Amino acid sequence: MIILASKMVLKMFERRKRLQAFTLVEVLVYVAAVSMFVLLVFDFLYAIQKRVDFWGKGCSSRVQFELAVDILRRDLMSASMNLDDWDLSLNVFKKRTLDKSGSCISRDVCWFVRKSRLIRREGGYNYCLKKWKGKVDSTVAYNVDGLKIDVTLDKRNSAIKGVCFKVSKSTATSSKNNFDTEYLLLRNRFLKERGKSEE
Repeated sequence: MIILASKMVLKMFERRKRLQAFTLVEVLVYVAAVSMFVLLVFDFLYAIQKRVDFWGKGCSSRVQFELAVDILRRDLMSASMNLDDWDLSLNVFKKRTLDKSGSCISRDVCWFVRKSRLIRREGGYNYCLKKWKGKVDSTVAYNVDGLKIDVTLDKRNSAIKGVCFKVSKSTATSSKNNFDTEYLLLRNRFLKERGKSEE
């Protein structure tokens, strides 16, 4: 169709050179041919833009998920090894870090999933009453299906030796879940093994 229209336009241009004027029919044919060409170009550009937006959203969602897993990993690497500093039923633990002067700072941290959002809670937590004194909630990632944190105790069951966590994320492109599973040894504060998988 486009090839036929372009041939017609070329013939009309040759005819115009001979006659030195356009007829009304020729002008209408030129306008129709140019309009069809512009419509096809804009339709093609619109389809490309939609595809770029779709893949861009998927990439930014995956980057956001990776950053959330990294923040969780860093929190767990700073977690206390003392069993009394953990509330295993609510994924609450005491995070110990050093300030600029070298003194120890303790903050209580909790990770949970609510309404497909991965949330990090930080503040003061009373481990006996199981209540927060002050808290700040931050949404770290969206479209998260679940979070599971398991601890490994030492031989005397008095201290936490390691932590295994699994974060699963639903994807818009498929019904399969992406998940990250990691195991941290708290004694040495290094990542023992790391596995990424797609089911």
